[in-house]
Amino acid sequence: MPSTTIAKRIWDIFLIPTPKLRNNYWEKLDTPGAGQPGPGEELIRDFSPFDTRHMKRVNKTVRSFETALQSAPDEESGLAAAADQFEDLLANENPDLLYYAFNVFLTHYNGSVNISVPSLTVREPEIVVPSNVPGRINLSVAVGSVEETKLDWFRESPSMNEHHEHWHYVYNGDRVYDRQGEMFFYMHQQMLARYDTERLTDGVERVKPYNDFAKPIRVGYAAGPDERLAGFVDNDRDKNARLPNNFARQQQSWIREINADIDNKQYDPQGVRMVDETNAANSLGSTIEPNENPAARSKNYNGYHGSGHGMIASLNRGVMRTTITAIRDVVFWEWHKGIDNISFKWQERLLPYVFSTDRLPVLLRKAVDAKAKPYSSDIILCSLPGNITSDAGNQVFGGVHWQVDFAKGKFEYTDAGGNKKSIETTDTLSTHMHDAVIKYKSPDNGTPKEYTYRYLHHDPFCYFIRAENSSLQVKKVTVRIFICAEEHVEDRRMWIEMDKFLYELQPQSKTVIFRKDSESSVIRKPAVIDPESHLTSFDPTNIQMNNRACDCGWPYHMLLPKGKKSANGMEFKLMVMLTDADIDMIEKEEDCGAFSFCAARSTEYPDRRPLGYPFNRRFDGNGSAILNTIRSKDNMACRTIFIKHK
Repeated sequence: MPSTTIAKRIWDIFLIPTPKLRNNYWEKLDTPGAGQPGPGEELIRDFSPFDTRHMKRVNKTVRSFETALQSAPDEESGLAAAADQFEDLLANENPDLLYYAFNVFLTHYNGSVNISVPSLTVREPEIVVPSNVPGRINLSVAVGSVEETKLDWFRESPSMNEHHEHWHYVYNGDRVYDRQGEMFFYMHQQMLARYDTERLTDGVERVKPYNDFAKPIRVGYAAGPDERLAGFVDNDRDKNARLPNNFARQQQSWIREINADIDNKQYDPQGVRMVDETNAANSLGSTIEPNENPAARSKNYNGYHGSGHGMIASLNRGVMRTTITAIRDVVFWEWHKGIDNISFKWQERLLPYVFSTDRLPVLLRKAVDAKAKPYSSDIILCSLPGNITSDAGNQVFGGVHWQVDFAKGKFEYTDAGGNKKSIETTDTLSTHMHDAVIKYKSPDNGTPKEYTYRYLHHDPFCYFIRAENSSLQVKKVTVRIFICAEEHVEDRRMWIEMDKFLYELQPQSKTVIFRKDSESSVIRKPAVIDPESHLTSFDPTNIQMNNRACDCGWPYHMLLPKGKKSANGMEFKLMVMLTDADIDMIEKEEDCGAFSFCAARSTEYPDRRPLGYPFNRRFDGNGSAILNTIRSKDNMACRTIFIKHK
């Protein structure tokens, strides 16, 4: 079978309307003597990847797909055999479980046949349409809270939902990757940092944790107009809904056990090496998530995170039960703030880093700006016209211009073809909202449906970072870039990772490092510039990767927080830190995949340092501990920037 034929067949499998499949499956469940799953297997009416029993069936199904692939004489035949199995199982298996298993299988397929799967807006349009459509639909998504409704655009972003969905395909419970438990904590912590930052832009208080289960869930949830048709939600959850007393008592008991075990040093690093710290974080995260890490199996609270999802979803058969839609619900963020508090409590036990122990002979210059705030002329932001290259940076910012401050202005350079061009430096990055349309036909009667949703985007930009290597040796460095809203710079949980990459500095050199926003280590690769048209129709000439782990990562168009519409925009600190790559042991970046969040192709996570370094521990000192640390270290610098929402 030709590669394009099997690729198209797999694409078409995901176009089968799932609402109809669910209805057919439920009818069979309610019909005496209808087809059943395998001997001894329970009937699953409402699938949830947060239910360990359901995931056992997923993992068994994934292994059957893999066996079909491996048993075939060639890859095309093997993929066809796996597709045959999928279609055969549709007769008697929960379709949501089956699609989840097929996605996991394809995500981890690493063969030579190029496979592409439709975007979430095409695969499951009913569950990602906006809950509010001006002039047509006006559901109060966040029931009982006008303030929370301001963040609907963020929680309901199809790209954001797809990011969360796909991360869980990469890091699922059965095949455990290096440092998966640590990654579970970190990826969700970064989601919270961004969400809290967006809340600041809209004047909404930061997320408060939901971890006292005897108390009601403050905000309710009303599903979108077609989610009910999709079979995902039975009822709205009213504000102040309460959990069953027995479950509340169980969860309260578990959180007490978790806190006691942390206080009693059960998760303290067994040594002072980096690997001891990452192993400890991984053990705690694996237990809370849960995954199949052997260290995670002995605790009563194994699976605390997943059970919370199921418990909350059970109140209204709601969106919290699935990775595809969970983030649409306000309580997802409150629940995960409680999960993040567990990680934070453990991190606070660790001593602050002594940054001088791995000091680099590398200099990022320091100063203060006109408002006496930390500033470095070596951190340069530029708008990104056309195909700008590192040559522009060397011409404009290096050589005889090394001492010049390029905070704002327009400067000329000559490109490789001898043409005069200009480059514009800035202290302000711009964001804007775009409208996109989800189109599909009703699975019931074929009626065309169309919904408009809004998504955040930004003008393209790049970094130029000037670094001086004073040593006589080549120094490989890891460039780490973070931003943080100015008013929260002393809260290490509010620093957002923007990028992390390798660079080689020549001996006794002054180097201008160039980096585009579309190369960021946190985003899905290749960067999806237009989410409305991405993977909406099958195009074999456009399939660029043979491993769908590449699809993992933060949406490029949401790389920047929204910022504010005020004259100057919203104030942020942009921090750059250079660390010793010989210590970090970072491997060369892959062509695709979000290196910071989804190092799925590597057997070992490619950065030896703990995830989120240096913000994964408390800083030494009181008051301005973080800024004072940045000011005092040659290999760290920051400056003020602004993000303006047009």
